[in-house]
Amino acid sequence: MRGAIGVGLVGLGSSAWAGRVEPFWTQTTHLDINLRHLPREFDGFTIAQITDIHVDEGQMRSHFPLICDRVTSLKPDIIVITGDFITSPTRWTQAYYERNLHRLKAREGVYGVRGNHDVRSGANARGCNMQLAMKATGIKELFNKVHTFERDGAKLHLCGVDDPWLGSPDIDKVEAQVGDGEAAVLLAHEPDYALEYAQNKKFGLVLSGHSHGGQICLPGGIPIHVPPRSERFPRGLYQTDGMWHYTNRGLGTIAIHKRFFCRPEIALIRLKAA
Repeated sequence: MRGAIGVGLVGLGSSAWAGRVEPFWTQTTHLDINLRHLPREFDGFTIAQITDIHVDEGQMRSHFPLICDRVTSLKPDIIVITGDFITSPTRWTQAYYERNLHRLKAREGVYGVRGNHDVRSGANARGCNMQLAMKATGIKELFNKVHTFERDGAKLHLCGVDDPWLGSPDIDKVEAQVGDGEAAVLLAHEPDYALEYAQNKKFGLVLSGHSHGGQICLPGGIPIHVPPRSERFPRGLYQTDGMWHYTNRGLGTIAIHKRFFCRPEIALIRLKAA
């Protein structure tokens, strides 16, 4: 009887932790990446990445303004958002984002791409259209586009592809804007497309999300389940054919509004000239 009571109490405690503590216990992950072809002029360039906010679900309804302030306090050169701002389309969500995305500030701007949920939501004209919300708040959308930073004639390309799963991705168009031997970082929501992006050797780093890191994990961060197109690269840093790619665990939750052995994440990436 005592054993059964003990197991029950542990279960209740774990559930309370997963629902009331860990979703708010955001971790800042610091990464140094030796980026292929990075000019010395950009050595130390910093990127703050957030992803999978899902602001219309769970704890993020109240937590998002604090997240924005925390990301801004890192003082990165740029902030990037790699999709799934929302889960489902509502006017409330768009108004909320337009009030709070202004809080994100970086020296050289804020950039974003759509995730699969953003694509679904954009199809509903009565609901939240993240493309419009981004434009209204000064976030530069990189849907099959390239933004180039220049310092003393040296270049660093920040590239974005529309959601590879449900959007209208055109990776050939993006790759055509990056010259051979130039440094480039790609934003793409689903991580398992990294194998495709590595083939032409145009990108030194790909930043993704989508998996939530599993959201509910076994000890050691082993995911119990991840969504399609994130099974191969569910969380953390990988390298394929000389290209680095990072799967961020994301900030929000979906379906089950809990996290267990899978803290929400802000990634702060410092690029190093190889």
